[in-house]
Amino acid sequence: MGRFNFDAYQAELEEKKLQKQKPRIKTFIPLRTKRTIKLSNETKKLIHFNRTGCSLSKAMFPHVMTCGRYAEYMLQGNILAIRFIKEPTDYSYSWTVNSKKQTISAGLRGVLSLLEKQTDCVNFDVYRYTFELKQDSENIFYIELDRPYEKKKRLEKRK
Repeated sequence: MGRFNFDAYQAELEEKKLQKQKPRIKTFIPLRTKRTIKLSNETKKLIHFNRTGCSLSKAMFPHVMTCGRYAEYMLQGNILAIRFIKEPTDYSYSWTVNSKKQTISAGLRGVLSLLEKQTDCVNFDVYRYTFELKQDSENIFYIELDRPYEKKKRLEKRK
């Protein structure tokens, strides 16, 4: 035999190959998670933004019905505050409320373009955003624009 023992080297490679093929997990125990999440009484209060307007989740329906369907907006840094009021003012926007379907929507192009210009957190031409509404006081909610709950890329329409 010379300096190189190809047979021993080949046997060593075969042994390593067999070791890699051995199962590493002895017993498989699945994680105990639920497949479906049951609806609870407490659902998240969400606001959905797209290029032309926004809508509120059904969890906000009772609140809008009691506090008012008009809203004023205030931008402070990366936080957008929303105050719901019963009577319209010079600076308020109205929400369209559908009592049958319990949907709440608004066309807020002015507010949305202002958000795009004054913050670098949102781009409504490319993405659709969902934010979690956090309650500050009885009729004031706020969202953190730099922490979206969900961010989806818009689908381009085919021509």
